[in-house]
Amino acid sequence: MSNLLKDASILLTPTGYDNGRMNAIKPYKDLYGPELVTNGDFATNSDWTVGSSWTISGGSANCDGGTSNLDQASIVTNTKYKVTVTVSNITTGTLAVRLGGSNVDVLSLTENGTYTGYGLSNSDVFRLRSQSGFDGSVDNVSVVEDLSGDFNFERGSAATRVNAQGLVENVQIISSELVSNGDFSQIGTEEVLNGNFSQEGSELVTNGDFATDSDWSLQSSASISQNKLIVSNAAQNTTIATQSSVAPTQKPCKLQFDIVVNTGSFRILLGSSGTSTTVTESGTYTLYETSGNFGTLTLQARDGGFDGSIDNISVKEVGQDWSLGDGWTISNLGATCSDLNNNLTQDVGVTAGKVYKVTLDVTDYISGTLAIDIGGSSNQTATSLGSKTFYFTTTSTGLLRFYGGAFRGTISNI
Repeated sequence: MSNLLKDASILLTPTGYDNGRMNAIKPYKDLYGPELVTNGDFATNSDWTVGSSWTISGGSANCDGGTSNLDQASIVTNTKYKVTVTVSNITTGTLAVRLGGSNVDVLSLTENGTYTGYGLSNSDVFRLRSQSGFDGSVDNVSVVEDLSGDFNFERGSAATRVNAQGLVENVQIISSELVSNGDFSQIGTEEVLNGNFSQEGSELVTNGDFATDSDWSLQSSASISQNKLIVSNAAQNTTIATQSSVAPTQKPCKLQFDIVVNTGSFRILLGSSGTSTTVTESGTYTLYETSGNFGTLTLQARDGGFDGSIDNISVKEVGQDWSLGDGWTISNLGATCSDLNNNLTQDVGVTAGKVYKVTLDVTDYISGTLAIDIGGSSNQTATSLGSKTFYFTTTSTGLLRFYGGAFRGTISNI
């Protein structure tokens, strides 16, 4: 018998290499990567970014009918995934399951059951979004990469022939592609800083945990004891304690504190003209406020005076790189405008005469028109929820600006 390797002029071996595996023809159809979701069974209240209408308890994530997100940054952009979700106790609304922050849903669920969907991610965030007054529970969330393969063949030449030796050969030689960016998909580097409004500054409060009897100016009703600020029957609208040089002037800030309210109510002022929410119940609070002038942090008794204790006070600047006009505020949801026509701006340093792509998410829409302007080019507007994409040809250098006709809503991921 002749030697096959000796006699054959061409020997084809069926091999292919993909993701650390040698494939004879194609990968198995049900091939998946490892689990990417952490705490998908909601055994603990951790690992998820929890929106205002969500809570994690009793081994599930529960929504009370509001509209917000339950997020986990656990995936990679432009990757195919398999998603499995169990929903229960649905009374109203829709649960949207998203591979990314856009409004493209992998699953849109209105009935109890376990569901599986497949999709391509458009960001690194896996999102569960409550819509249309969704009231229900979610459990057993799973996201794995879909590594399933298929056999595709593309002809590699314009024409072939069988030559005298019985071999297939190319009879037309084509050079490499000479056009750059022929499909116009090329995009430059990101120009916007802090586009999702998640950036936080350093801690501005000294001794916010009251570990020592220092750094605070206390009134007669207040004392520091057992790592807390103890307040005994402070009179209505009186100052309890102050700390100077804390709040930056006219900047949005994130406030956090723990409080026990025995009687009355309490509030924090950021600067002499700053405003803050009045607190009447015990708990852990996170507030977003714009500071006033002079930078003093003031703890104040409100209606009915105040008797109780305060701990773990924190103040951090947020909204860096943005300039906020009246009516714009920053929170963990993004930048929110409340019925005013002032500007939210950032100097993005664009070049005149260039084409720019602007994308953003309108995560909450109540009314009005959001107008967008970049480098002197305008006439682009948004009047609904969802991910928006606009193209501008700039006429000058300058700002990225959001403004409009009594717009009321929230934007993020710019």
